[in-house]
Amino acid sequence: ICSVVTIGHMIFLCPKSNTFINVDSDIQIEWSVNCAAAVINLDAFLESAMENTWEWQTLGDGSFTDSLTANTIYTPGTQDLIDDSFFLLLKVQSECGEINKIVEVIIEEPTPVPLELATCEGTTIEYEGVSLSVGDNMEFTLQDVLGCDSIVAVSVVGLADSASELSLETCENTTIDYEGVTLDIGDNVDFTFQNYLGCDSIVTVSVLALANDTTELSLETCANTYIVYQDTELNAGETQTFTFQNIQGCDSIVTVTVNGQALQNETLTFESCEGESVEYNGTWLEFGESSDFLFTDQNGCDSTVSVSVIALAISEESLVLETCVGETVNYQDTLLNVGDEAIFTFENYLGCDSIVYVSVEAGGDREDFGIPNVFTPNGDGMNDCFGLVNLNDMAFATFDLQIFDRWGKLIFSTSNPADCWNGEINGGVATADVYVYVLEAETQDCELEISEIGDLTLVR
Repeated sequence: ICSVVTIGHMIFLCPKSNTFINVDSDIQIEWSVNCAAAVINLDAFLESAMENTWEWQTLGDGSFTDSLTANTIYTPGTQDLIDDSFFLLLKVQSECGEINKIVEVIIEEPTPVPLELATCEGTTIEYEGVSLSVGDNMEFTLQDVLGCDSIVAVSVVGLADSASELSLETCENTTIDYEGVTLDIGDNVDFTFQNYLGCDSIVTVSVLALANDTTELSLETCANTYIVYQDTELNAGETQTFTFQNIQGCDSIVTVTVNGQALQNETLTFESCEGESVEYNGTWLEFGESSDFLFTDQNGCDSTVSVSVIALAISEESLVLETCVGETVNYQDTLLNVGDEAIFTFENYLGCDSIVYVSVEAGGDREDFGIPNVFTPNGDGMNDCFGLVNLNDMAFATFDLQIFDRWGKLIFSTSNPADCWNGEINGGVATADVYVYVLEAETQDCELEISEIGDLTLVR
């Protein structure tokens, strides 16, 4: 099979980043680059086993070791290297005819390959025998497998240090150990370790205080006794502090106060009629007697009850009865005459004696009412009118009151015991003077006759 190829191979020559060659189906060209010698090794062959003739030609200014063989070495000329590209022509004569193969050789500067290295802050890293610090940027020229330059652009970045905070807690007035260091409450200390990247790992340790538990406990016991707490006897009124350990291993302070329950003192007063007694808690007490009883309350403490018995006063009352002279009066089915005195004993609402002293007086006596001898009719509302006073509902069968001036002239009269003289004569004001009154009357009860004459002074 014969064919003509007009576009041949492309070869990259040192110092290049890579080389490649397109291979046709009929002619195979194998090549290699000797960068150290700056030459190209060429090796061409046909797949068909025919007699062939070979001729290499250059369009540049380089030279072949033998241009008439399939295998040859081409050394680029000065112009080839200046132009950065040149062409080689391979002519093959075979029974199929002439086959031309054009090979383009391109010379390119190597492209730097970026390489990022990382190291801990404050440290260096070594690359190709050079120590680099964080932030450094440097290009290194190396040689690849073909002997060509390979440029590596190295940049160094810093690995951040690890930083963390750790809070530790310990009991008040104690210390705590961290990494072999004894720390007190309130300390803030930095510890430097190495993390998985090999960089510093800084742990800031702070120590906090665990508060002690404080509890107040009130206990109660009877007055003048004691109570046992934690195998300790505590008297009433005593306060004591006990120190325990809580679940965190710190002090748990319990302040115990013992309150003494006040003695239950109660006073009971009973009343009894004179001559009688009262029973309390199975004991009989006479009036005027006092006694203390001792009990135990619901808390098991003493409870004292002071019991006293007082006498209920006997009710005493005086009662004056009235009756007409020569007649009797009935009191509690007992007939009494004027001047009699008697004592009656009853039972009051308390069940005790109630004594009534009864005396009998004559009723309808002149002393049951009064007649003044001076009056002042000046309109002040006090003693403005002359008449009988303190009648006490006395009833009269007949009644006649007359008032005369000093010359015997009648100036006022009335038959009504409730009437009085207002100090006027015929509508005019009577003069201040001494007047005379005359009273003639008879009471309804006992028909007592009263006849009385007296002086009356009018004052203005």
